[in-house]
Amino acid sequence: MARNSAGFIKDSETVLSGLLRAGDAIAVGIASVLAYALRAGNIDLPGTYLSATLLGMLLTANYMHFAKAYRLASLRRQAVEVAKVVGAWVAAFATLILVSVLTNTADLFARAWLMLWFSFSLGGFLLLRAVATLQIDRWLASGRLALKVGIVGHGELARQVARQLRQMGDQTLRVVAFYDSEDRPEGVDREIEHGRIRGGIARLMEDVQRGDVEEVIVAMPWSLEKRIREILKSLATLSINVRICPDVFTLFLPMRSMTSVAGVSFLDVFVRPISGWDLVLKNLEDRILAPIFCIIFFIPCLLIAFAIKVDSRGPVLFKQPRFGFNNNPINVLKFRTMYADRPEEAGVPQATRNDPRITRVGRFLRRSSLDELPQLWNVLMGEMSLVGPRPHAVDHNYKYAAMIDEYLGRHRMKPGMTGWAQVNGLRGEINTVEQMRARVQYDLAYIDNWSLIFDLRILFLTLFVGFVNRRAY
Repeated sequence: MARNSAGFIKDSETVLSGLLRAGDAIAVGIASVLAYALRAGNIDLPGTYLSATLLGMLLTANYMHFAKAYRLASLRRQAVEVAKVVGAWVAAFATLILVSVLTNTADLFARAWLMLWFSFSLGGFLLLRAVATLQIDRWLASGRLALKVGIVGHGELARQVARQLRQMGDQTLRVVAFYDSEDRPEGVDREIEHGRIRGGIARLMEDVQRGDVEEVIVAMPWSLEKRIREILKSLATLSINVRICPDVFTLFLPMRSMTSVAGVSFLDVFVRPISGWDLVLKNLEDRILAPIFCIIFFIPCLLIAFAIKVDSRGPVLFKQPRFGFNNNPINVLKFRTMYADRPEEAGVPQATRNDPRITRVGRFLRRSSLDELPQLWNVLMGEMSLVGPRPHAVDHNYKYAAMIDEYLGRHRMKPGMTGWAQVNGLRGEINTVEQMRARVQYDLAYIDNWSLIFDLRILFLTLFVGFVNRRAY
């Protein structure tokens, strides 16, 4: 995975590294075809040539990775990058020659083709990097590659961190502001050495939700341990990397890893569950599968809508407020399953067995979870995902967040139409805090262990165990 010189990862840098890796492999393939065309007058590569080309593409991507030729810092140092590229390609080509000798196929390849292939590929690598470097310089100048960092604290430790980060002179990291450890009624927006105090923790969370801050560094003395714990608990609901710059190492923390930046050591406390190419895959999963499911369930949705209109008066759909990704409010769509002409009750009481508010059609829809199908629209709008922690009613969110410390950590990923807890039978009415705690543990396990295969497994299991449950009513 590509890292900037600060040791902090930005999604755009990771994606850029992946694209460059793919570009190198493609360059090897194109160079092989061009070399053969110049020698033979056509592009119909024999099987041996094609096998060598595919192996060359695979070796190139891996040797370049081992040579660290995909790091942003290397790309900006042209002499270093050229040396790495040449060395990696020579090593890959030497490996190809060794394989041909060991398999007694060396005589099957024309020397002219080998020389042209080597030269064209090397030219392609260098041309690709020249273009990438120009684009990177433009992005750096415009600030698009700069990772926006917020520092919690404004004492000597926080100022020292900001001072050393700024002394790096690296355009890939920018300290946005300091944030006061306390939310003061009068506000604390003022200039100090090395930056500006923009506000307290509430303002920091707003800036994260708007995308103004992408990483958080907590730089406070351990003597404020209690307040640090409170701040970390608040930040646990956000899908960002949170790092601590400690002055001592006595505070018990759920450390993920340690990062050294400009001579300053940071403890990674919370790490974004999905970033880089994993985030791209997750979004592609939703963008590809959601439209397919919309087509599959189009006729059933029409039939359900007709049944609802015939069964009782009122709208077919209704919106219900929920908290989504990073605790941002969203409106979740559902098929109406309750009578619309009954007086509203305070709060959002859970549906119970033989609940008189539920219509005849609604009872079937709730038992089969078909009332959730309109949430495919939420997925298409980017507010939800096909798989993720199920969004709970707002009142329930407040209630259980006060009882379960890890509860709000569910919002570090987009809410899903189905989830790991649901396919394990944890859905329907909640009677005890322990039942909700078990559901939260499944959600957090999903977040910490996400993979595309895991998502596909949950979708597959939903077909068999996710639609029917004896506690859903």
